[in-house]
Amino acid sequence: MPIIDFDTATHPDGRRWSPARSGCWMAGLLLCLAAPGSACGQPAPSAVPAQVVDITGYALAVRKSELSNDPATNPASVTVLRLTEDRTRGTRDYVDLLKPITGVAANNFDQGGIGFGFTMRGFSERSNGGGVAYAIDGVPVNLPGHALTNGYGDLTPLVPELLEQIILTRGPFDVRFGANALGGSVQFITQDSPSGGAALSAGSFDFARGFVTQPINLGAVTGYVSLQGGTTAGYRDNAELRQINTFNKLFFPMLGGIGSVRLQLFTDRFGAPGFIRRDLVESGALDARTAINSTDGGGTDLQVVAFSYKQAGEEPVNANAYVTHTALNRFSNRTSTIPIAQTLSGQALQKDDRVVLGSSVDKYLRWNLGADAGAALFIGAGVRRDNVASQVFNTIQRTPTARTEDTGFKLTNPFAYAQADYKFASWLKFTAGLRHDRLQFDIQDRQRGLNVAPDINISQPKAGVVVSPIKGFSVFANYGKGFLPPSATGGQLSRDPTLDAPRLTTKEIGAQFDSSDGMWHVLADVYRTTFSNEIQNQTAPLFPIYLGPSRRDGVDVELRMRLLRQGQRNANVFINYSKVDSELVGRATGTSIPDVAEFFVKYGFDVAWPLGAADAARVIKFSASQVWEGPRPLNTTKTLETKTFSRIDAKLTYTDRNWKGGSAFLSLIGYPDRRLDETVFTFGTPVTVGVSPKPKLSMQGGVFIPF
Repeated sequence: MPIIDFDTATHPDGRRWSPARSGCWMAGLLLCLAAPGSACGQPAPSAVPAQVVDITGYALAVRKSELSNDPATNPASVTVLRLTEDRTRGTRDYVDLLKPITGVAANNFDQGGIGFGFTMRGFSERSNGGGVAYAIDGVPVNLPGHALTNGYGDLTPLVPELLEQIILTRGPFDVRFGANALGGSVQFITQDSPSGGAALSAGSFDFARGFVTQPINLGAVTGYVSLQGGTTAGYRDNAELRQINTFNKLFFPMLGGIGSVRLQLFTDRFGAPGFIRRDLVESGALDARTAINSTDGGGTDLQVVAFSYKQAGEEPVNANAYVTHTALNRFSNRTSTIPIAQTLSGQALQKDDRVVLGSSVDKYLRWNLGADAGAALFIGAGVRRDNVASQVFNTIQRTPTARTEDTGFKLTNPFAYAQADYKFASWLKFTAGLRHDRLQFDIQDRQRGLNVAPDINISQPKAGVVVSPIKGFSVFANYGKGFLPPSATGGQLSRDPTLDAPRLTTKEIGAQFDSSDGMWHVLADVYRTTFSNEIQNQTAPLFPIYLGPSRRDGVDVELRMRLLRQGQRNANVFINYSKVDSELVGRATGTSIPDVAEFFVKYGFDVAWPLGAADAARVIKFSASQVWEGPRPLNTTKTLETKTFSRIDAKLTYTDRNWKGGSAFLSLIGYPDRRLDETVFTFGTPVTVGVSPKPKLSMQGGVFIPF
């Protein structure tokens, strides 16, 4: 089958569709944004290091054969984004930042404050981020044994304006991460000294948001406090979302380095429109905005206190400690894909209340062995403890009628890791690493009257080589293992304490080129991933389906080129392509892995143009991208699947240094062809296909007022 079969692609109403039509749609959108009357504004480009490509945020990779504890030097496919405030202002959620990245699937499920679908390398979005390991400033995000999905990763509390860097490693090749690093891992690093001011924005569907940052300077003690508040009615009925979020940091000298304390308090309340029958929406029998049950919804409360320490110098000691409390209540009706009366059964409440305590320390060492040879050692250890109360109830109008799950568990996860690099010459480096995790469970399954204490040990070896025959060009190969912890909820471990953690192995070969002048960046890789037991999540209180072993063969290619850099004048383009062939092995029939897109094609550009001389005070920035996602099977027999669709993002900003960094911005998101194929799930027996339709166009504009 062709990779992109545009000739057979059709709209839900039967009209044929072509990329030319989408191109016209995109061109029209860009012209609309570029029209003189539509320009609002954006801040002047902040001073950025020479190695950073403006606007796109992509950092030119360091040479992979170098000795460094920078993850970008690992023999793996790594993307580093260094973000400026003018790029992140006007971002509605983290999907906007992650969606253009090579191989990334990012999906806002439109169910209020629920963790979005984010994954890489052919793992399912249904896990709410559980197929990728995350950390924010060193604090892990994934929640094992969560009432919604095992490894639930909710990035909703991220404040886009405070993000400074995103480090994305494809595959299980970063020793800092253990559980859930199936498709890869992501480090989110927040700013230490953001600009003081207020950002105010409004947009489609009664969207309104305010964000205020106030720097703190008390001599040796510095930092900032921030407050975010937002509300939206949402595109669909019962899709309202209200948030309050305060994210604060303090820095102080400590033991020859810098210590910091972070405090975050987050709360949201939301409605949830549910997923409606695709065939009824396509036929016009059901309005795309229709909600299933107007009492569905819920709320999340999060509190984080974290401490970190970084020693000065090129061979630092890093340490962190944290305590987090998360409480999620979610009411949802996942048994129906048509509107139902509030008084009927079918609604369920999922509750997850947990306290997580953890700490870790690592040390980097490097030795110069002369004649361009050298060695390095990165070692670390830590422990994490989750104390969890998880319950599921049948409810009517949010009133419990019966309890279907009631589990309390403690999970203690001590871990240690080491990575050694040996550089034989300036062009050759070998890497070997090992991470070991111990999972100590103490489970009280009150629903079934079972008490068990499984103890699982998991070692994850990693190895790789880098050959850099010429400056800027590297060939790399690697081998790595990862795992997904078994879930302590839903009776999975309590009924079978011998249940093992599904194990994963990935092998990869790739090449990367970065020109010394920053004009060209090319990355390509091919990989094979084998997984011991593919898991398909189902609607609570149903158990996940274990589909057996699986295999994924994939390829990623990305190209970025700088067309112009002259003072503040910048122009950049990018295009990337990812393809995954996935299958369940050892089966005669039904070999498709559900929810794995066949391919992604993404391309875009960005331009910064001063109004006048190259160093003029007033600057306009304009960026746009289009993301194509290929079809996804919805069941193992591939009798149900999605169709190819695309999404367009565009942003126009204006800044004037005479405003002391004040700016204005306008952003748009559009779906030029299919709006029913991004958020799609299957339900019930007989199986029906439920969707959450997207709006054809949504807009957001605002201003930043500096203090």
